[in-house]
Amino acid sequence: MSASNTEASSGPAVPSDASSGSSARDDRAALRPSKTQHTILVQELRMRLGEITKLRNFGPPRPAAEDPDDPSRRDSAMRLYHARLRLAEARSSACQASLTVYDARVTGNRDLLGECVAAVTAARSKVDACEREERAASEAVFPCLAVAVVTPQRRVVLASDVNRSASDSTGVKKGIDGPGTFPTFLFDPTPGARVAAALLPCPLPPDTPDAVVPLLLDADTATLNMLATAETAATSGAMPAHTVQHVVGKVLEKYRALGEVFVNTTMAQCGVKSVIASSDSRPGVMGGFSVDGAPGNGFVPCRIREFKGSSSSCQVALPQAFTEAANVCAHLVQLGVRAEQAIVPVDVVAGGMIQFAACFMADGTLPLPLVLSEPLNIGSLRGARVAERYLLKAKSHMESLMQLLLLITTPPAPVPAERFLLIPDSVFVKPGCINIDTFGPVKVKEPDPYKAEKLRAWIVNMHHIFGCLYESEARVNVCFPLGFCLRVLLPPYHPESCTGMFFPDLTKSSNLNPLGKYTMQAPIGRSLLFKFTAALRTFVAAIHSVNVVHGDLYPSNIFWRLAGDGDVHIRVIDWDTAFFLRHEKGDVPSQLAELWRHSYKWSAQYQRSHDARDLDNFMVGVLEYVLTEYDRAALQEQLPEAVRLWEDVARAQDPSASNAVFKRLQGLYVSTGGAVSFARLSIA
Repeated sequence: MSASNTEASSGPAVPSDASSGSSARDDRAALRPSKTQHTILVQELRMRLGEITKLRNFGPPRPAAEDPDDPSRRDSAMRLYHARLRLAEARSSACQASLTVYDARVTGNRDLLGECVAAVTAARSKVDACEREERAASEAVFPCLAVAVVTPQRRVVLASDVNRSASDSTGVKKGIDGPGTFPTFLFDPTPGARVAAALLPCPLPPDTPDAVVPLLLDADTATLNMLATAETAATSGAMPAHTVQHVVGKVLEKYRALGEVFVNTTMAQCGVKSVIASSDSRPGVMGGFSVDGAPGNGFVPCRIREFKGSSSSCQVALPQAFTEAANVCAHLVQLGVRAEQAIVPVDVVAGGMIQFAACFMADGTLPLPLVLSEPLNIGSLRGARVAERYLLKAKSHMESLMQLLLLITTPPAPVPAERFLLIPDSVFVKPGCINIDTFGPVKVKEPDPYKAEKLRAWIVNMHHIFGCLYESEARVNVCFPLGFCLRVLLPPYHPESCTGMFFPDLTKSSNLNPLGKYTMQAPIGRSLLFKFTAALRTFVAAIHSVNVVHGDLYPSNIFWRLAGDGDVHIRVIDWDTAFFLRHEKGDVPSQLAELWRHSYKWSAQYQRSHDARDLDNFMVGVLEYVLTEYDRAALQEQLPEAVRLWEDVARAQDPSASNAVFKRLQGLYVSTGGAVSFARLSIA
């Protein structure tokens, strides 16, 4: 061996060229962790030290026994207390050992790093032993540990003043009342889309021949839009020449169903009881049928039509029509029409514009509205054609209602009108979700225009997101809202009037949830978690394909059930933070960026890739990390910490506790470098 070779082998390794030096620097750079990881470890250490302080201040727990003075039970409680204290101290030591690993990586000392890693392994082994000891002590003190999710009572009362009339003056003075819906139709929340099947026509073909001229064009809408016309017509004598009801109403009557009669009278005279609006309310026109034995004057109303002047708008008139349609919908159920078939057509005319809607029953007793179209200009050829298709569809539905009324031979037992103000157990109400009216003015004690504008923008954004998802492959995995109400009572948590958004309760089988019960408890076991993760991964890809980001995919927001074929089917809730991607990779709205900037998904994932889709992908990555830890658990005796945390998520007693544990799991995922690896794959 030559002297030069001897020196090269005995001395320190010297890079022979620039590329090898660059490689060494890359190795040292890869060895050093990020400052984010150090921040996470420091926060976790503070949390562990806080747990120790709380345990020392709180003292031993009380034994769950009939005789609290039993010495053996007091000893068991004391053993549990010391076991929990030792567990907290062991977790704190493990966190401190992880910090020493961080310091060793920063300095680049590989020998010290090996010692620190060994110390971390020993500390985690001690944590495992302390956890087993704590579990055994807990079973001795609390033999019946409850792990089921505690579901609060959700049968609530809808607060509405049935003595107020459905009129414009009442709406202006007191604000709009009763259930509401989104401003235009983009999705049907009912199972099987039964409202759309009854009243939504097929889209207008683009090649419609010009020779087909709708009858609606016979209305002199140009005059209506130029003159300040009266809004109501006289009930007797000659009508004013240019009222909306005279000009448009006469043309609309040409689309009446066979046997349908239009009347202008109060609801009380037709035997309709007060539900949302007073029975003394007088709609612009009620369409219906004369039926032998029907209450009142023998007329059964089945359709609501309102007329407003050109100075008004269809959206302002809709809430009034909805309160009246709710009364009619309840009246049909009281007469014996099945709740699923009690769908009341609604149309409002404002000047030369017309808009179509409906009122349906949500699982038997809760009347809710649904807008079916945007305002249509019946003075234009295309607007008149589209409106005509809606009118013909409503005509067919009215004839079906007539057949249902004729088939009723024995009237059902009388149902109190108050029952239709009770929200059924199958409907979940999210309180405080809406506190402005989408359609008209709302009287508030301290008006806040800026807040109202933000809420209005949120409503429109969420509405269009649901509409986009309704047309995508993710439709079957989305829990769509049924509507909202401006005044509900939700005792005992909200004993005073508040606003609420209605959703089908996925934990109960009902007409709104015909596929079966779902659970919000995270699945335990690798097999179920694998199917759960696969379903979530497919769902995330589906919403991203239509440029929608959920942003808050915590396990508590994902309901799931085991289908008959053995696959896991999921339904995702809580779309408050959802948004559309603005660019190919997307920007996050500023208010959400401020909300999330201290979260793991933001600091460890989004700030690396600047891809908004990774806010959802990060959650999928956490579950895939738990799956790999399940695989590692099969090769060793001790249960990995990630698996223990995931099972704690599944056993949490409420969503807030589940979210708190899942945050710890996210921190563990980030500390192991999983988020960094995932970010590199996403960028690649």
